[in-house]
Amino acid sequence: MKKFKIFCMITAVVSMLSTPVFAQEIKGNVLDLDTAINNAVKNSYIIKQRESILESTERSCKDQVKMANNIDKRIKDNERFKELIGKNERTKEEEAEYQVYVRMYGKPMSYDELTSYSKTSNIVPVKNKFTIFQYTNALQVAKNNIKQNVYEEYGKLIKAKDDLDLAEKKFNVAESEFKKVNLNASLGIISKLEGNEKKSDYLKEKENYEKLKRELKIQTMNFNRLIGVPINTEYSQFTKEYSKGTTSFKSYEEYVNEALKNRAEIVNGKEYIYYKEYERDLSSGSNFEKREKEIGQQYLETARDTVEIKKLDIQLEVKRLYDDLEVKYKNFESISNDYKEAKKSYDEISTKYSIGVISKIEYDKETATFTEKMLNYLNKDREIFISKLKLENACSLGTDINKGLY
Repeated sequence: MKKFKIFCMITAVVSMLSTPVFAQEIKGNVLDLDTAINNAVKNSYIIKQRESILESTERSCKDQVKMANNIDKRIKDNERFKELIGKNERTKEEEAEYQVYVRMYGKPMSYDELTSYSKTSNIVPVKNKFTIFQYTNALQVAKNNIKQNVYEEYGKLIKAKDDLDLAEKKFNVAESEFKKVNLNASLGIISKLEGNEKKSDYLKEKENYEKLKRELKIQTMNFNRLIGVPINTEYSQFTKEYSKGTTSFKSYEEYVNEALKNRAEIVNGKEYIYYKEYERDLSSGSNFEKREKEIGQQYLETARDTVEIKKLDIQLEVKRLYDDLEVKYKNFESISNDYKEAKKSYDEISTKYSIGVISKIEYDKETATFTEKMLNYLNKDREIFISKLKLENACSLGTDINKGLY
């Protein structure tokens, strides 16, 4: 069995972040991921729609059960009606009963009518069970989809915050260097051309910083819209980082087997096939019913073929997600090594700064460079987390409602 593991250093990395993203002091709204997911599910129009469909279906099924009970009564009345017609002599009570049937039904049902009524009465409970079953699963699939979207957008949000924090570091370095050369230029220590070069760097970093502030604002608004809170809500602290430390992955075959057992397409498909088998088996006997049975057999074969096609689609989806995760993992190994080397160099720079060998500007510049490598490491680790989440969701009921409906 093929296994591969990610050895993450995420805890150490997060603790070294000098940004306020995971700071201990709370200076604004705290974004808790679990609360965000609950809000998204509670406020989602799609969830409300699926709940409404399920509730209306359950009510409709109850009405159909009542109808089926009425059909059962009609069949029993029909048998009694025929029995009374067949009698040469009827008692006074039987004659009164007979006249009631005449007024209600006119005449007994034909054999074909009786067969049709009987099939309807028998199929209603099985059909209702299947319908409620698949709509219940559809509601859970919709919730899975919402949760996955929140996880993805939350990841984009913390990345946007990290990018802004890094841009602020670079901007502060550029501003310090610009002020220094500006002073030196005014004193005639350096030429104005050298000062203009630093001014260009300063303006470039300032523009990038302002751009990323706008992007964070937009990303925050998009996230707020998704979870159904006031769109202008801002956050200064995030309670969850994406990493699972040392993470083990199953083989492709194991993931596929789970998906072919758990997906809505499969569990709903099994119930659908059973429903179609039952519907076909209700027909037997007369020529009319033989034709119905042939049609029922065709519907059954179509249902089986549909499930088999969906199995192939699921295998392809799992393979695509598994390959994506494996590629990300392999690329992460080299990024992890780059980060280790950068951390080693940064520790050396920190030591030099602590003993006064290098200036604060130089130290801040090196800090910004190291932070960039560290965030690249974090972002790749987050991508692996999301990829694994998508793969695991693909092996559960799934996240696409339409794929599981029959």
